[in-house]
Amino acid sequence: MDAVGQFILGLTAWVFLLFSLRFSSWQERCQVITMVLVATGFECFGSLILRAYVYRLDNLPIYVPPGHGLFYLYALRVSELPLLQRHTRITVWAALFGATALLLHNLADSAHPDMFGLVTWLAFLACLIRTGSSLYAVSFAMTMALEFYGTALGNWKWAAVLPVLGVSSANPPACIGVGYCVMDATARRIAPGVYSVIGGHLDYHRDSIQPLLRTFATARTRLSIRSHNQPLSSEALKRHGGERPAIEEIPPATRI
Repeated sequence: MDAVGQFILGLTAWVFLLFSLRFSSWQERCQVITMVLVATGFECFGSLILRAYVYRLDNLPIYVPPGHGLFYLYALRVSELPLLQRHTRITVWAALFGATALLLHNLADSAHPDMFGLVTWLAFLACLIRTGSSLYAVSFAMTMALEFYGTALGNWKWAAVLPVLGVSSANPPACIGVGYCVMDATARRIAPGVYSVIGGHLDYHRDSIQPLLRTFATARTRLSIRSHNQPLSSEALKRHGGERPAIEEIPPATRI
């Protein structure tokens, strides 16, 4: 995919994200906005600075930030399915079992064992023990599927030996999906503060416009009454059968 293709795909991803947010509450929107910001920061550090992995064009494609927002929304919706809600423990254990199988498979390569995969497996284990959340289990599974698909296409590639850390890694690392769990947790912790700021501004603007709306409604009512009390011409009386038409009832101004 060249730069033009990345731009078109990125623009499409932003459109889909904005459209999807129309059906979310303000709390969810703040979580998604926070997730986009947090994930973009992680991407810049991991790819552009640390060089733990690099994208095909050695940049940060513009579809990545909105993609993280869409990914978070989808993982949230899947984790809220009644089936997974009823079987949270099974979901968590299934994710842990799959992560362990991937780790053992990658460690079996004696020539290049996936030591970074072992580090990420320990982090994922700690995450599940601490939270027991189906959201993190779903996020992990979805991220691993995306990692295998993206690396197979060559859209990005992990370093054989991670810079700074100096540990060997597979492409992709066995349990790198825990990175998304960390971003989820970070975004969900920060999001309430973001919502309090955005929600406060919304409340301020909504309250400030209330007097204007009430004034407009009152003026409209008075204008209608005044025009009704004015005498009608003979032609107008004929059109209404010789009787004055009833005034249109206008509801009082209400708070929105």
